[in-house]
Amino acid sequence: MNELAELLDQTRHFLTRYVVFATPEQAEACALWVGHTWLYDQFDIAPYLWLRSAEKRSAKTLLQDCLELVVREPLATSGASLAAIFRAVNEWHPTLLLDEVDAIFNRKNADASEDLRGLLNSGYRRGRPYLRIVGEGRKMRVEKFDTYSPKCIASIGGLPDTIADRSIMVILRRRLTSEPIERWRSRRAFELAQPIKEWWEFLAQKLALPEHADVPPELSDRAIDSWEPLLAIAEAAGGGWLDRGRRAALVLSGVVAVDEERAGIRLLGDIRSAFEQRGIDRVSSKVLLGVLNSDTYEESGWSEWRGHPLTGHGLGYLLHDFGIRSKPVKISGETVKGFTLDQFADAFARYLPPSIHGSLIGYSVTTERESERGSNQVTDQEPLTGETQPTVTKGNGSPYHTCHGCHQPILDLAAGFLDARSMTFWHRDHWEQRLNPSGGALQLEVPA
Repeated sequence: MNELAELLDQTRHFLTRYVVFATPEQAEACALWVGHTWLYDQFDIAPYLWLRSAEKRSAKTLLQDCLELVVREPLATSGASLAAIFRAVNEWHPTLLLDEVDAIFNRKNADASEDLRGLLNSGYRRGRPYLRIVGEGRKMRVEKFDTYSPKCIASIGGLPDTIADRSIMVILRRRLTSEPIERWRSRRAFELAQPIKEWWEFLAQKLALPEHADVPPELSDRAIDSWEPLLAIAEAAGGGWLDRGRRAALVLSGVVAVDEERAGIRLLGDIRSAFEQRGIDRVSSKVLLGVLNSDTYEESGWSEWRGHPLTGHGLGYLLHDFGIRSKPVKISGETVKGFTLDQFADAFARYLPPSIHGSLIGYSVTTERESERGSNQVTDQEPLTGETQPTVTKGNGSPYHTCHGCHQPILDLAAGFLDARSMTFWHRDHWEQRLNPSGGALQLEVPA
């Protein structure tokens, strides 16, 4: 094992000493990014490290505190004005540590958010200065700001797509009491980090990296640009770091991972999940918004979309580019504004990966009396609610539906029944024991 591989191992060990990562790949990506801050001047791309969480107290600030001790020329910007940040980056080219940027990217801070967006959009690639007007009155002039430097961004919820696209995202979660870490003590952490930082400074002066790295072709073009500097470091390290780095790239920035972070595609995924988990083919706009803003989809951030719960206007805006608009639908005998499942079929096929969840979508539910009338379409389903039936999973992670009568999984879908009014699932024998108000057993039919 060469010096660089050992140093990456020590960097990773230091970070995991204080932070519980959701996956090993997250810790390895952070260690490689630390190395990139010392070697970024050998590259034309400076990918951002994005620390994201669904809620507070998820160790974003703690991880930035750890990074501050081992990266090159750290500059934490808490409380600093954007004007000061622009000049600091232009003059010093530090490793910028931006915390709580979600507070800037909202409608109340429109001017500040545009300036920060410009700083981050231009600072990703070498030679792309950001132009600003400085001075007052007749002394106003255009000034170029060289914003190229490593940057770490921490936020609750999402970022603008153009910034997220330039970032390597690490989603942090609240630590469980059963997940032990060392308690943060600033002096002790400094003592542990100082040898690592000094070693990085020493190696950075003599390390020559390969011009091109072996980047997984499955990544998008932007992700390839972002990961190439980190994988060049991994390739120079050897000792298994290239394989670990490639795996981290696929886990954190694979095509599916990137697409899901774009708001519109993330919304499509959540809507598909809502349809699948409840086995329905229509839903009102009001109820769908209630589900999206519920705790079920907390990590998607719809309850704090642009500072407020997602509204009908916001829902329509996000779905507009997919050619999906609300329309009158019949639910529980009433006509309301909503959506039907078939409206989403084209968008699901084009923008989402194949579903890994078992569902009853594509099955029609009929009663014996309806079948006699020649109808095999239920039109008066119950509205969708935020509650789901408990599920267990198969070996591949797909959920089974659970019988409402015995609360056991329905292992044989053909032997199950769906109550279209209560949207509950039943074993055949438990359904037959239940009084059927319609006078006929519900039948689950698989269309040809």
